Amino acid sequence: MTGIDVPPVIDDSNMLLAEDEGPAAALRAFIRAVTAVASARDREVGRPFADVLTRVREVALALAASPESLSALDAEEAMPQRAVLDVLEREMWWYAWHYRSADPTRPPAVPASLQQRFGPRRGDPQREQAVEDAETIIGSVDKLLDQLPGPLKKALHAVLEILRLTHGIA
Repeated sequence: MTGIDVPPVIDDSNMLLAEDEGPAAALRAFIRAVTAVASARDREVGRPFADVLTRVREVALALAASPESLSALDAEEAMPQRAVLDVLEREMWWYAWHYRSADPTRPPAVPASLQQRFGPRRGDPQREQAVEDAETIIGSVDKLLDQLPGPLKKALHAVLEILRLTHGIA
């Protein structure tokens, strides 16, 4: 990456349990889901982005766990934007649940109450709708969470770019 101090890699294997809720947990679930979709699309085109995608995922998850990110997503500190943050949180949970088939080895850790609300329908990670949905949510993150660290936003955009690049290059 260009001039960005890379945070230490963290083990996220047990970071998001089903009872872990809130905007920070939704962001981590969204990052895992969008990178799983990108990885599934990458596999379809011969894995040209596998190494960079793995690294960007690690960096994005580490940045999402940073004190700056957690502060930006803290519901108490974001009171004026609370309703907007709630909507964004639901969108991130929805993406993680809807595109859960992108990584069948790892069940999505979406709160049970939301799983029931979202229903059994699954999105196809190979369809362009998966990219459009990710673009919408990342666009909302950009607009609504100005205080979210810039490097995290850049990492999200890197994943989005990989999603876009994996379309039609086979």
